[in-house]
Amino acid sequence: MNTTPRIDLLSKTLSALKPGDGYSATLVEQEKAIGVYFNLRLNDQYVRLIDTPDSQRETLTLGSWTVPDPFQRGEAYRLHLLADAIARFFNTGGCWEELGVMFSCLQKNGVGSADHTPYQLIKSFLAISVDDTTDAEITTTYTYVHDYAPIDKPLDDTTPIIEVNESTGVSVVPYRELLDDGE
Repeated sequence: MNTTPRIDLLSKTLSALKPGDGYSATLVEQEKAIGVYFNLRLNDQYVRLIDTPDSQRETLTLGSWTVPDPFQRGEAYRLHLLADAIARFFNTGGCWEELGVMFSCLQKNGVGSADHTPYQLIKSFLAISVDDTTDAEITTTYTYVHDYAPIDKPLDDTTPIIEVNESTGVSVVPYRELLDDGE
């Protein structure tokens, strides 16, 4: 028996939904902490989810790290990617049964974690590039970029980082380039 309340996001017509309505996953990054959170907003207000403790109000904490090392930050980025995809899935009408069937099918057919040993994820982000070099249309490309660091070496300015851009391929950059980007 499904005890999760069905929150009908589309009880309003689609045209009446406001920006920000629906489920959302949020990655909150601070200097000494990182966390992944899940919310539901309707009409500019957060809606309490069934298992949310009073102390957390309307926010579910999916993961939280204090004084995380780069690899724990990578875990947070990975968790956020999944939570964001799940939020979008439910916002578009997906249901738990569909999700269960899909996960079961993937597992039965051997889909599992990619082994990147001796590297581990330290950062993942959506990159946006704009090509306006022609007089024709401006082209915008969105792609995910994943940064992996060696687990057997200390991270310093020259540590080689494997950067996987899902559109353009793999490159190697020194760790200092990530630091120059606001790390």
